[in-house]
Amino acid sequence: PDVACGGGSACLNTSYISIDVFRNESKTLDQVYEAYKSTFKEGHESMQGKKVTRWNVPVYELDITPIEGHAYGYLLVKNGFTYKIIYDIGPESAQAASEAKKMLDSIRL
Repeated sequence: PDVACGGGSACLNTSYISIDVFRNESKTLDQVYEAYKSTFKEGHESMQGKKVTRWNVPVYELDITPIEGHAYGYLLVKNGFTYKIIYDIGPESAQAASEAKKMLDSIRL
């Protein structure tokens, strides 16, 4: 919901995980990252990434600052597909945050 605090998990005490899968069309991970980064409007929102290994493949670990809130995620290329995983885990309650982290860690690609 649109609320006065600006949204985001800390404000609304919510968590979410979003997974989008796209046909890759032979793009490299670096090309996918640069294309995704170019969708952010400079001065209003930003996205930074660093290359790490997760799920036994190279991925970009993302730190995203949209217009409101904050999110994290991963971009990866595997088996002819591009995966974009975006998440934000709220801090309260500790049990809910722990369950959200378990769900994120349980993803198998």
